[in-house]
Amino acid sequence: HERDIGVGRSDPSGEYSLLVVQEVARAVKRRNYTVPEAALRALTNLHLAGDQPLARDRQARMLGATSADDDDIAAGLREADALPDQNKKRRKGTETLHALFLTYFRVLKKAPHSPALPSVLEGLARFSHLINMEFFEDLLSTLRGLLARPSMSLQSRLHCITAAFDALQAQANAWNVDMKTFYNELYRIIGADVGMGVDDDVYTLLVRCLRILLIRHPQSSTERVCGFAKRIASLAMQVPSHVAIALLHVLQLCIRRYPRLKSMLEEEGASMGRYSPEVDDAEHANASAALLWELPLLAQAAHPVLRRLA
Repeated sequence: HERDIGVGRSDPSGEYSLLVVQEVARAVKRRNYTVPEAALRALTNLHLAGDQPLARDRQARMLGATSADDDDIAAGLREADALPDQNKKRRKGTETLHALFLTYFRVLKKAPHSPALPSVLEGLARFSHLINMEFFEDLLSTLRGLLARPSMSLQSRLHCITAAFDALQAQANAWNVDMKTFYNELYRIIGADVGMGVDDDVYTLLVRCLRILLIRHPQSSTERVCGFAKRIASLAMQVPSHVAIALLHVLQLCIRRYPRLKSMLEEEGASMGRYSPEVDDAEHANASAALLWELPLLAQAAHPVLRRLA
């Protein structure tokens, strides 16, 4: 049950979390990785122990204290005594994370049609910022393969994209990795697969994906961002007001970060050529030649916040 697995906060040593993940991993393996979605979804509630960096200068501060600092020395000694427990907690957290990712990868590779796949992708998106370089390339290759499957649900595809970019941000030396597959998939999704009738959970995940790819990721080309800006504005015309507000907030952040997008607000500022809305590659759609004509229309919406943002 989820209440039994979200134990990180009540498990200061990390031992119970590790035992739970190992037991779930064994149970999943016994069933040949074909298990109900709920069997793995609960693992996303884990609060992994030991994920805060140790302060390296604690002993140095303690050893540099003067005789007048008795209270500070006593506190320093207590901190030094606690270091073995902190190191043990870190080791438990590392073992738990390794067991968790090993289970996720085995489901992806051995049972890609498993009912638990949505939970695995959600878990990868939840914890991928903790992944190390050992798994990174393998993870991206696996996620690209999943996106190529037409049977993947919309939510699962968004989880794939989120997991890929969250993992990328954790790799200090991996910014030259080709992420075009994930950009193009999200661009295609906002152009065809979302609109009225989609669950709010999907909208929330979509907005998070857009923020990660366009705002947090520093290597988006201006032409690509122009393409996304145009499709975001078009999508905002088709969705409920609360979703349109979130989309326009992302668009506002994009315009602040990429001043060239302001040319899409004025007819005389548009680039040469013709916008190709049918092209599912933002870098080759020539969206900088388009106008964001949707914004004046949204400025007449009934919702006051939506009017203000537009």
